[in-house]
Amino acid sequence: MKIPRHKVISLVLLFAILVAVPQTFFAQTRLLGELTTKSTSGSENFIVVNGENVSGGRSILSPASIITPSKTTAELFLPKTGIVKIAEGSTLNLFFENANITGDFWTGKLTFDVLPNTKFNILTADGNVSNSSLDRQTVATIDILNGKVRVQTLAGEVSFNEVKVAEGQTYLAQSRIAPVKVAEKKSGSGKKKFFLITLAVAGAFAVGALVGRSGNDD
Repeated sequence: MKIPRHKVISLVLLFAILVAVPQTFFAQTRLLGELTTKSTSGSENFIVVNGENVSGGRSILSPASIITPSKTTAELFLPKTGIVKIAEGSTLNLFFENANITGDFWTGKLTFDVLPNTKFNILTADGNVSNSSLDRQTVATIDILNGKVRVQTLAGEVSFNEVKVAEGQTYLAQSRIAPVKVAEKKSGSGKKKFFLITLAVAGAFAVGALVGRSGNDD
């Protein structure tokens, strides 16, 4: 049966719309971070994002691996979420979406200024730092003092390893926890699953071989 030409064109257009609309929708809903950088020495004010040298005026997507060199600071503005201020000499990973910021922090100093109903949860070498007062604005700094993580709450309330750090308080970590990078966690999990599957298959073959040998001996 021959399909009329106008029906073929209509079907092609319908298919194109069905493919394009979801892509456009997801592109619009992904949160873009607006980056600004500042040099304290008058030299080039670039930082490293995902292995690339970038300067202010750029928009970045999650996830973002960020390194600020000495004498260069950065701010990441997240619409309807808040601002992350990154001091010089900082190293971190950030994952962000609407009203949610997570990541890993190793060196330097961070300041989180987030809107009400926005959650942040940062893994450090000494444990997790997160805001516990979602009903109001939270402003907090995380830095390293004498090799240990220090948290200071300027507004709202923050939890540091289940210890509440209220507005105006500062808390210094008492014990250390080995840092865990997100990429390493995922990679390790995949390798573990692959090892277990391989072991199970090898075991199945071994049992099959023993059963076959037993049958032949009978």
